[in-house]
Amino acid sequence: MQPKMLKAMVLGANDGIITTFAVVAGVVGAGLPTPTIIILGIANMTADAISMSLGDFLGEQSVNQLEKKKISAFHH
Repeated sequence: MQPKMLKAMVLGANDGIITTFAVVAGVVGAGLPTPTIIILGIANMTADAISMSLGDFLGEQSVNQLEKKKISAFHH
């Protein structure tokens, strides 16, 4: 496993656990029914996964573009 991938996985897991717990704890505290709690928990985990993966992808893409520009400038 690559170190970058491991870093992204650990960060994503920690972020997902914390925000999902906060959402679920909030809706439990509000006294919402169990099916609603489950749906909101799953929706939150899905949104977190999409957000983290898209952010990681765009960040890596930006780094790659910057490195290509540096290499191009160095050779010219």
